[in-house]
Amino acid sequence: MTATKRTPKRTAGPTKKPSQQRRKRRKWIVIREAWPKVRKRPQPDGSFVFEGDARLQGAEGKMEGSRKHFHDADVATAWAERMAAKRKSTGTSGLSLSASQQNDAMEAFRLARERGLQITLTEIVRAYVKHLGKVKDKITVADLVKRLLDYKKNNPKRPLSQRHLDDLRHRLGAFSKSFKDRLAHEVGASEIDAWLIAMPHSSTTKKKYRTLLNLLFGYGMKLGVVGENPIDHVEEFGIDEPKRGILTLAQARRLIDSADVSIVPALAVGLFAGLRPESELCKLDWCDIHATKETITDAEGNEKKSHGFIDLQHSKGASGQRMVAISANLYDWLIKYRPAGGKGPLCMGYDRFHTLLKSAATTAGITSWPHDGMRHSFATYHFGAYRDEGKTMAQTGHRSITTFRRHYRRPMSQKEAFEYWKIIPEKDPENIINLSAVE
Repeated sequence: MTATKRTPKRTAGPTKKPSQQRRKRRKWIVIREAWPKVRKRPQPDGSFVFEGDARLQGAEGKMEGSRKHFHDADVATAWAERMAAKRKSTGTSGLSLSASQQNDAMEAFRLARERGLQITLTEIVRAYVKHLGKVKDKITVADLVKRLLDYKKNNPKRPLSQRHLDDLRHRLGAFSKSFKDRLAHEVGASEIDAWLIAMPHSSTTKKKYRTLLNLLFGYGMKLGVVGENPIDHVEEFGIDEPKRGILTLAQARRLIDSADVSIVPALAVGLFAGLRPESELCKLDWCDIHATKETITDAEGNEKKSHGFIDLQHSKGASGQRMVAISANLYDWLIKYRPAGGKGPLCMGYDRFHTLLKSAATTAGITSWPHDGMRHSFATYHFGAYRDEGKTMAQTGHRSITTFRRHYRRPMSQKEAFEYWKIIPEKDPENIINLSAVE
C-alpha cells in the first residue's frame, strides 16, 4: 500500500482586519469601477446618495484626495468622468517633464520637508514670483556693496569718519568676496547664517558683521534690488563682552604724569569727563571747552560752584550733542594747558593720540590696559562718589540704565572714589602750550 503524499497547508500571513466602514462600503452597489469610483450609498432614512471617491494612495501609504456626494447617478458619473479626464491630461503633462525638471521638483519638496513646510510646489513658485515682483532691478552683491559704500562716503546728512568707512569696506568686502557674482535678491538667510557661523571670529565680531549685513540688505530694499531683508531670518549672536576694568588711582596718576605733554589735556578730559576717545575726544576743539569758575544760585536759593562745561557736538548718542560738566580737578588741568587764544584741536588726531597713549601706559607700568579704560574709570568713580545714576548717565550719555548698571555699579567706598577727583596737576610756573605748533 503506497502512502499518499500530503501537501502541507499554507499558512496565510498576517492580514489587516478590515474596518467596519470598509465592510459596509463593500456591500454598496458600484456604479463606476474605474477611478474615481462611484458607489450607491444607502442612508439611515432609506434613501440613497451617490458617492464619488477621487482618493489615491499617497507616498506614505495614506489615502489622499476627496470624496463628493450627489443625489443623482448621472451627475455623479459625469463628475467622475471629468476628474478622470483631468487626471489623464495632468499625467500626460507630467510625463513630458525632463529628468532634470523632475529632480528639481523632488529637491524642492525635500527642502520644504526639511523645514517642516506643508506647502505645494505651486505655492513655492507663487511666493517666489511675488518676491520677484518687489525687485525693480537685479544687481550682484558686489555692486550692492559698492553702492552702499559710495552712499555712506558722500552722504552729507551724516558724514562718517575715514576709520568708520574703512571698517565698513573691510567687513562688507569679506562678504562681497564670498557672494560677489550672486544676485543680491537671490541670497537667502540660510546661506548668510552658514557664512557667519563659519567665520573664525568671536560672537561679538559675528554680531557686528550681522549688523552691517542688515544695513546692506536694508539699503538694497530701499533701492528696490532686494525683495526682503534676509537678515530678518538670521538668528542674532550673543555677545562675548570683554571684562570691564578700570584704572587704579595710582595708575591714573602715573599715566597722566608719563604722557607726552601734547596729549595731557586730552587725557585729562578722557579720565575726568569720560568722553569716547575716537568718536568724541579726538574731534573736540578748545573753543568747545567753556572752563569758567563761578558760583551759581539754584531755584531753591542754594549756592553751588560751577567750573563750566564741554559742549560736545559730536556725541555718539541719539541726539548727537550733550553738555558735560567740568569737575574741579579737570578745570585745573584745562586752565593749565589751555593754549593762547583758546582755539585749536584738543589733540592731533586719533591715530597719534592712540600711539602716545600706548607709550604712556607702557612707561606708567600698565601692562594690561582695561577695555575702554578711561571712560569706564570715569563712570565708575563718578557713580562711586556721587551715588546718582541719573547724574552719571547725563555725563556719559548712556541711554540704557540696564547697560549702565551692568558695567559701572561696582562696590566702592565713597572715600576711595573721591580720591580720584583729587588728581590735579603739579603746581609749577606757567606751562601754557600751543598745540598747533606741536608736530
